[in-house]
Amino acid sequence: MADFQVDASTRLDRFLRSQGFQPWRVPVLVSSGGVRVLRGGSVITLSGPETSLQQNDVVRVVEPAPQSVVTALQTAANTSARDYAFVPGTTAFDRRMAGLMDHRPQTIRIDDPLVDSLSGFIRALGRNAAVTAPIRHLVVASHANPEGLLFLKLTTLDAAHVTYEDLEASVRARSLNVDPALLQPRPQDSAGTAIAAQFLVRGCRIGTAPAYLRKLKEALGNAIPVIAPKHFHIVAQLTRPAGFVEYMGYSFAFTRPSQLRDRPAVLAAFQAGAFPRIDGSTVPVRSWNDWVPRNPHQTGEQEVAAAVLNPVTSRSESIPGRYRFRPRDLFPTQQSFALQTDPGTDAGRKAAVQAELERVHPQYQSTHQFPEYVRFGYTTMTEFMDGWTWRFRYDSSTHTLFFSASRVEYTIIRPIVEVGTNQLVLNFYPSGREGSVLELLNVTDARFFATV
Repeated sequence: MADFQVDASTRLDRFLRSQGFQPWRVPVLVSSGGVRVLRGGSVITLSGPETSLQQNDVVRVVEPAPQSVVTALQTAANTSARDYAFVPGTTAFDRRMAGLMDHRPQTIRIDDPLVDSLSGFIRALGRNAAVTAPIRHLVVASHANPEGLLFLKLTTLDAAHVTYEDLEASVRARSLNVDPALLQPRPQDSAGTAIAAQFLVRGCRIGTAPAYLRKLKEALGNAIPVIAPKHFHIVAQLTRPAGFVEYMGYSFAFTRPSQLRDRPAVLAAFQAGAFPRIDGSTVPVRSWNDWVPRNPHQTGEQEVAAAVLNPVTSRSESIPGRYRFRPRDLFPTQQSFALQTDPGTDAGRKAAVQAELERVHPQYQSTHQFPEYVRFGYTTMTEFMDGWTWRFRYDSSTHTLFFSASRVEYTIIRPIVEVGTNQLVLNFYPSGREGSVLELLNVTDARFFATV
């Protein structure tokens, strides 16, 4: 038995939630005989979860749970389990994603101003009033990138991004561990097999950073598979029929230390990339001329429309594709370190910088689980150093080497369609009276999602 003494007048459901019982469990426990209330040593008759409690009452939770309680909890899990979603951002993408989660079947979005971080979301699974049904899967949506960044807060006081190093700290502090008891009992499928919990990430291309996903899984307690997109994750709102769609976009991308000469050079670079489509075939050479705009070195993003077959309307439609060109600095400001003697050449200075980076920062070392050069798309530290344009200045009066680095990035984003039919692979969730749920984008499809 587990006894809890009441300090002030309240209701039974409120009191049990204050003691850490998930909201959905309370009515099940009460109705199935898992809870008793003692007043002056005598058991009182309960009138449901709203039963009034008085100061000094004792609430007794029967342990071990009788079979009636076990059966009732399992029935609730089988019939009413839900996915719980967290979408904390405020950008247009985040607003559309929140709308999509609000209309996604069997999904409850935790929309609470006090739940504004990843750790807050994990804690909310225990007591938040929104947890009105058993938990099936967890869904976290935010901007992301393959360099190992989720653009949301780790804790309320943190910056709005979660780095690999943040996850390492979380592992040490056990601050993101998901309590397995909160996920029990597991809902069962029609064959009576338990459905394993999943941690579903909705964030662009983070699935191409497996080391980051493995560390996230470890931070969560190493018991829940983490599943994340390999491509750009795109959300749009439809008007006819009204609803929300999610689909993915290819990331055809390459970088250079400096800007290429002209459009023909850009076309040649994309053609040389031999980029694959989801069926393994290479992008046809003729496509690049259609996808690269007239001015490929216009900084920012240019829209290049794509014609697709929309399975929601069964019509050919034009939707946005994107072309991005971005000059990028490696460091936010000029860097420096003490160096007794100037190497005298840029090649020597670059070698000195590499040695210093590897000496001071563990993430620049090849023994790191997620090296910095891998985060930026390179396979070795030497390749990383050669992938940027380095600039140096040596101050002989202070024996200091100053340095900076930059590169340019070319990216084409194209909606992913089934090769051969040109049908867009999407999920559709209606928000009006017309249309029905359509789910073609499945987390078990390795063409789109990575699982660790």
